[in-house]
Amino acid sequence: MAMNEQNFEIVPPGKLANLFPLFMGLVLPLILLGVLVVAAQGSREWQDAARATVLLPIIAGILAWSMHHRKLSLSDVGLKVRWLPWPLVIPVAELDLDKARLVDLARETELRPYLKLTGTRLPGFRSGWFWLRDRRRAYVVLTADQRVLLLPKRDGQLLLFSLQRPDALLDTLRRVAR
Repeated sequence: MAMNEQNFEIVPPGKLANLFPLFMGLVLPLILLGVLVVAAQGSREWQDAARATVLLPIIAGILAWSMHHRKLSLSDVGLKVRWLPWPLVIPVAELDLDKARLVDLARETELRPYLKLTGTRLPGFRSGWFWLRDRRRAYVVLTADQRVLLLPKRDGQLLLFSLQRPDALLDTLRRVAR
């Protein structure tokens, strides 16, 4: 019997994470333009550099959009995380659900992301592939450090998610795996 896709809400990013794209897209370009105009002192060379600052609001907009449009769902194909530029799909059979649990990263510091391999790392928002402090590789979508769902994969990699209802996803995964 086919399973309907079920969505699991990610905890929204905090204020500090939300301020970063605003700073990068509005404040930083204005500062750069001001510095360029003052440094150019009447020459027109600053115009080429000024054109490059137009990219900052575009990049900031994409970052802000992607921070708020992460999606975690479960369907027949497995656990799917929507993120740019492509989704990550993990078949349920690859998960070691006997070892899955809720963790507090403030207490279990060895599970904290340490080195970003690919993705986004901002204060209050981490998403992508990271090396953890215990030197394991993990895919994370973290907006909070409490009640984080830890899903080990059979190959030793980990998945860490900040969800509104992490226990609901874990219960659903265990039910599906039976």
